[in-house]
Amino acid sequence: MKTDILELYSFAIYLHFYSFFYLFLFKQPFFEMIFINLLSNLAFYYLFNYNIINFVKHDYWKKRIKDIALPQTISTLSNIMIYTRLKIIGNNYDYTFILPSNLLIYYLIKKFFKNEINESRNLRYMQTLLFFFIKYLFF
Repeated sequence: MKTDILELYSFAIYLHFYSFFYLFLFKQPFFEMIFINLLSNLAFYYLFNYNIINFVKHDYWKKRIKDIALPQTISTLSNIMIYTRLKIIGNNYDYTFILPSNLLIYYLIKKFFKNEINESRNLRYMQTLLFFFIKYLFF
């Protein structure tokens, strides 16, 4: 099955966007969370003709789950772990936990998802490096 690179990149971007968006939403009070969610999904639908329902019904979740969707999802969760502050060792040395855990996660992804396509694997590596550099070099 041939993979469209732009569709893969847009899937990964939407996956990161919705992950950070819902991470933000879960920090809000319940009624604000519902209101912001409805308002933003409506606005996103009318501006871009795309919302969370379209994302959940994406073809990658049905047809390409083992070679694109699950590895990208696990990688996104580890990127969120990189970007957010863990407060494990006082925020100064939390990379001592993040680096080994990410290496373990990438090893497990490589071991369990052997049919992952090269484009998805390369995209995961680039995203992780980007998140790591953003967190530790610029902030």
